[in-house]
Amino acid sequence: MEFFPYLCIRGAAETVTFYGEVFGAGERFRMDAPEGRVGHAELEFGPAIVMLSDEYPELDIHAPPKWGGTPVRFHNHLHAPVLVCS
Repeated sequence: MEFFPYLCIRGAAETVTFYGEVFGAGERFRMDAPEGRVGHAELEFGPAIVMLSDEYPELDIHAPPKWGGTPVRFHNHLHAPVLVCS
């Protein structure tokens, strides 16, 4: 099982660039939406992976200003979900 922090932010493309320039994060994967928003991106900080996306209010996915709190969610990869859920 793996857990990944998942950030929902405004300006995800700029954030990917910033994290690369300042922290040396490598862009592992990125999927941009047709209108230019980042639908999903994965950044490598050494052995650690951080996932992020732009906000999608139409899907009720919001950045911190909407809630007045954190943009962090956790994404869980299960290698054998049947064993975990049994």
